[in-house]
Amino acid sequence: MSMRRLRAGLSGLAIMLVPFSESFAHEIVGNRFFPATLGIDDPGVNDELAFPTVSSFKTGDDPSFRQRDFSGEFSKRITEAFAVSFGSTYSHLSPPGGPTGMGANGFQNLDTTFKYRVFKDPEHEFVMSVGLSVEWGGTGARSVGADPFNTYTPTVYFGKGLGDLPDTLSLIRPVAVTGQVGYAIPGRRSTTTFGIDPDTGDTTIDTEF
Repeated sequence: MSMRRLRAGLSGLAIMLVPFSESFAHEIVGNRFFPATLGIDDPGVNDELAFPTVSSFKTGDDPSFRQRDFSGEFSKRITEAFAVSFGSTYSHLSPPGGPTGMGANGFQNLDTTFKYRVFKDPEHEFVMSVGLSVEWGGTGARSVGADPFNTYTPTVYFGKGLGDLPDTLSLIRPVAVTGQVGYAIPGRRSTTTFGIDPDTGDTTIDTEF
């Protein structure tokens, strides 16, 4: 199962739970505030507690089933420009479908992200960070699709506010753009599982690349 980075809309709770002294829940660059969005992390490094994050969706499997995820993440700055975060997700899979065909509950693999802010320009409201996320294989439940191998995702995060535009374009100065680009690299080329055919009793071998 591919790693999910869906993030939450309960930022108010996250801000209340983080100490205010020298700590910021999201990145501020000049006069620009860059929050995390539903699918994109904020482009800076911060002390942050995001809990709980709740998402509900139907999968593309056949037959499709409803998946509900409850996740949290804690991020801690080690230096002014470097932070480490830890997160996990508890999944509820409703029948029909799912890895068991009967529904399942359990934790996904533990996820750790190392993020370093490489550039910050307050005058032009621009910030960029690089990171490496590691999904630790075998730390989650196979019943909810957690992979038995590690997955490594190098990622680039960026944010750009348009507050530095000339007066002729002042109407779009409040606009800002954030984004992230990553590539997930599995720790294995393939996974082989063994089972028993319920009709014949023969051993079955399934290899997924």
